[in-house]
Amino acid sequence: MDNPRVSIIIPVKNRAHLMSALVDSLVHQSFLSWEALVVDDGSEADELLKISQLCSRDARIRLIRREAGKSGAGACRNLGFRHARGEFIMFIDSDDCISTPDCLADRVEFLGQRGNLDFCVSPVEIFESVPGDLARLHNIVTAETDLIRFLKRDIPWQTAGPTWRRKTLDRLGPWNEDLPSWQDWEFHTRALLAGLSYERFPDGRAYWRLPSAAGSIGAAVRSVEHLKQVESLLIETAQRIDKNHSMDRKTRRALAFSFFFTAVDFIALDRPTDAHLLWRAFKQVSHAPQWEIAALELYSRVFKWPGISGACRCLLHLLLPPTDIPQYSTTFRRCGIEGTSTWNAAGDDSSHRL
Repeated sequence: MDNPRVSIIIPVKNRAHLMSALVDSLVHQSFLSWEALVVDDGSEADELLKISQLCSRDARIRLIRREAGKSGAGACRNLGFRHARGEFIMFIDSDDCISTPDCLADRVEFLGQRGNLDFCVSPVEIFESVPGDLARLHNIVTAETDLIRFLKRDIPWQTAGPTWRRKTLDRLGPWNEDLPSWQDWEFHTRALLAGLSYERFPDGRAYWRLPSAAGSIGAAVRSVEHLKQVESLLIETAQRIDKNHSMDRKTRRALAFSFFFTAVDFIALDRPTDAHLLWRAFKQVSHAPQWEIAALELYSRVFKWPGISGACRCLLHLLLPPTDIPQYSTTFRRCGIEGTSTWNAAGDDSSHRL
């Protein structure tokens, strides 16, 4: 097919047995003008053979091997985008899938009829083993802006949710290939700070498999090197906000608490000097009163002490306004009922949260 309207970009490393569900969902789409670019990130030989066999099921699926340069999901998405020919672009991971046979048709119709939009966001339903087994949507719409929610690590949408115009991605720039995790956070936050126009709509649903560290390209790595990259990312984001937006109180505090929790992560790894630098950034950005700074400093000193840390968290919940408490986990919705997951959608498995 010479001119597909939609390009679906799929990074993969091993896990061919999980990718089969995605291929099944693609070949059964009622919308025919699509291509899928499966970008292999160095799979083992036997897994690569299985992936190649899956791709051979449909001529619209192309297998691209990343043979040089950086590895990781971001690098694979960038490589896939360079090969993509579609007017619209969708990113999805190899262990996820799209929903009804009309998923692509619904997305193309919605975005195609709204020439003013840079991208649109569809719902994403989470699943564990089989699509539909949990009947829960990834996150909900709240009164907070999406930028504030990203800054609070309450990730409002998942990677497979947006459908992008190709020309929009040309302007936005590539995925950050240097991050072992948080690539999605950085990419979507950058899109919001660029002032891109978007809307949500209720159709075109995708399915997102609950993450497991085993075999995942983008699995979070808790290390000093990783935290230093997160630190640089937060500083870069702060500079973008300061340049492109008025730093209102909500934005300021949401960003400040990201600095604070990264500082706590450094403390957990016995890196007090690194933590101190982020603690200074928190105080500079937050404009917090002295009593709040004292309470958070106490928390940062004792959060690892059994029994005491729980009491400190309770105290902070009493002292801080509910709107200022960081939303450190993803909210799921089932049949109109809200609940919270203990997994952090930013790709960060931190267990110390307010």
